[in-house]
Amino acid sequence: MRLILLIVLFSVFSKGVDGQNSFFQKLNAPPDTNFIATYHNDLVVRLYTSRKYMGQQFIDRSLDKKLDYQPSNNYLLGFGVNYKLLGINAGFSFPFLRRDPEKYGSTSFFDFQTHLYLRKVTFDVFSHVFWGQYLTNSHKILSIPPEDGYYYARPDIRAYAINAEINYNFNYSRFSFRAPFLQDEWQKKSAGSFFAGGGIYWDGSDADSSFVPSKIAVPDFYGGMDFKRWERLALGATGGYAYTFVIDKRFFIMFSGIGGVGMGQSTLTDMEDRTRRSYSPYFKMTERFGLGYQYGRMYIGATCVNMDMFFNSPVAKTSIHYRSGNIRANIAYRFSLKRPIKILP
Repeated sequence: MRLILLIVLFSVFSKGVDGQNSFFQKLNAPPDTNFIATYHNDLVVRLYTSRKYMGQQFIDRSLDKKLDYQPSNNYLLGFGVNYKLLGINAGFSFPFLRRDPEKYGSTSFFDFQTHLYLRKVTFDVFSHVFWGQYLTNSHKILSIPPEDGYYYARPDIRAYAINAEINYNFNYSRFSFRAPFLQDEWQKKSAGSFFAGGGIYWDGSDADSSFVPSKIAVPDFYGGMDFKRWERLALGATGGYAYTFVIDKRFFIMFSGIGGVGMGQSTLTDMEDRTRRSYSPYFKMTERFGLGYQYGRMYIGATCVNMDMFFNSPVAKTSIHYRSGNIRANIAYRFSLKRPIKILP
């Protein structure tokens, strides 16, 4: 059994947070109670199943071909708690949830995703390291593909990312992200909001040998370059919209799309450690989806947070699509506490 522990710790604030003039209190202004009910002093306990994922596609537009690598990690079953700004989730991988390593190869990973939902701002961090991936389109792109049901596996591929983004919630008094994702608020009426902000993004991947398989059916893929490493560092502005539909007060569906544009540097390193660099614009999109039913202190629902990054590589007419995210189904319950929990002195 493998234990994956995700600790999201944003409660490291001193007594000054409770002051009337504190910075975080201003960001966490009270909501319009006709639209949002808050239960921040309650302890939220949940059972969940989830899958953390990522993927990288190497696209050659001149040939209309691509390499599509993904990890073979599995769904997790786990439990978690939320109290104020502290969230701890522990997930376990069980044998009946695992993919066959003989067919897909093996993947191990460390994932740290943090989503801080204050009233006026949303702060997101996507960070991870994945070891081991397989080529999902093995049977289409290889001249000698593996037998049916099996895939070209690359245990030597490592993928990593640290992406940070902050966005302002323009309708913060009436729209809540905490309701579907943390379950310590209740969206009582339908409402939406525009968001705007910015972020910094660092993604990359490396391997012991070329990402381009020796048995590829397209010998001129990526201009014939055998590359073993790529990286991207970018800055940009973001903006988008989110809306929650509330049906009969208890059932809700939430959609959100926050896009971004900016500039960044891309690098490709070949097997002789020669590096190509280029500066180009990029486009990214962070999508959120949630649905659920809330009855009293009980919540049942599902959420998804997905981020897609699209940018050109240093090779002409080629690009990279990098994706990461988390799919989760929850059953949660709120407990009222007789006295607040003192996390820090």
